[in-house]
Amino acid sequence: MVHGTMIAIQKTIKYLGGFFQGLFRHGLWFAGMNYPVLLFQMGKVGSVTLRSSLEAAGKTVLHTHDFSENADARMIRKLIRQGRKGWKVITLVRDPVAYRISTVFQNLDNPESFFFVAPRECLRLLTHQEIADHAIEKILEYAPHPFDWFRTQLNDKFSVDVFSVPFDPSQGFQIYEGPLAKVLLIRYEDLWEKGKVALKAFLNMEEDFKWIPANLSSEKWYHDVYEYFKQQAILPGDFLKRLYDHPWTRHFYTEQEITLFKSR
Repeated sequence: MVHGTMIAIQKTIKYLGGFFQGLFRHGLWFAGMNYPVLLFQMGKVGSVTLRSSLEAAGKTVLHTHDFSENADARMIRKLIRQGRKGWKVITLVRDPVAYRISTVFQNLDNPESFFFVAPRECLRLLTHQEIADHAIEKILEYAPHPFDWFRTQLNDKFSVDVFSVPFDPSQGFQIYEGPLAKVLLIRYEDLWEKGKVALKAFLNMEEDFKWIPANLSSEKWYHDVYEYFKQQAILPGDFLKRLYDHPWTRHFYTEQEITLFKSR
């Protein structure tokens, strides 16, 4: 009972914080002080670091993983319905297995997640191997990888199909133009160098900006067990084949890159 009440209170505080923060950012926007950048992507692809870095460089950033979860998403939906065009959207992709592992660890103690195992205080009583065993079970359980995210979210909302043209892996990013938005897609693996150059050009930034790390696994309660997992865990070949042979993965990554992913 107490645990449930605390979760409800935390959710309310988080919602109100996001609501008032959203009002402030939107107020600056509507006052004409800064036209926003929309960071719109799946989770666990470095988006919090990207947002923190761009905001520190003076950009107003709206951020959502879908169009239902926060004040930014509700505002964006409203503006699209009103016919607002000229959006500058940034989205990212990531090695699907690394994405899956990161997502599972992020949500082991999240009771609202498909990947929930137990409250954090209970998980802390387990050994690294016991937590790793639970993590593997969740990684291998059926839960659809968001291969459809670009179709159900980006294409559906902004009429931009990132699969309509070939992607150049050697470049690490690509720009797409649609009737409502110009979209910059960056591979997570290329974000820190090639992606930074692309961001500066895409956002017309004259000065360089610094990366401000945020939401890092090294700062999480599960950091030690996460490192243990990466060193010790062996995932089944059929699981790796299912994710790495998917057309989504093959579109963004070369055969050589996929082979390297599998060897890690």
